Amino acid sequence: MSQARIKWTDRLAYLLGRKSLYDLHPELASRVPVMRMYGDGVMQSSEIGRSGQDFYEINVWVQRAVTVIANNIAPLEVRVVDLDGEPIERHPLTELFRSVNGVDAPSDLWRAWTTEMLLTGECGFELSTAGRRYAEIWLRESALFSVRVADRRYRHITGYVIDDNYGKPYEVIPEEFVHFKFYNPK
Repeated sequence: MSQARIKWTDRLAYLLGRKSLYDLHPELASRVPVMRMYGDGVMQSSEIGRSGQDFYEINVWVQRAVTVIANNIAPLEVRVVDLDGEPIERHPLTELFRSVNGVDAPSDLWRAWTTEMLLTGECGFELSTAGRRYAEIWLRESALFSVRVADRRYRHITGYVIDDNYGKPYEVIPEEFVHFKFYNPK
């Protein structure tokens, strides 16, 4: 057989010392590509029916894209500004966003928020109060809360139910929960 007629895969195997790609990169063995295209023109998506977290877990490109975006958003400072765009340093919300809770740094909160929004399209902040002021912000993943709606036509929300599997589910009033969501026509 002439050199030109040798398949490129055989040539690659020869150059690699007859090792397969997975011998050289065993970390790729558990990865599932987003799409496969076969010689007969059939395209197959291996991700149909998977959640955003599954995409993130098994797909290195989704992981990388989400991580790059989240790491760029995380360090940005959130603050209240006046009508001229000047920051109001002693505003209660500015202070709350500088110290979100006793566990997470502000960058941790925004990194988690960005990741959750990109993977699932929604996320929540539970706001705990101390007297009449908001004292802490706790991120709630979309899978851990549900929305109580009194009127579907006008979307009047009566509360949010948090079920984080750490005890009984509890309800939060709308004034103590911020629900972020991307538009979804369904």
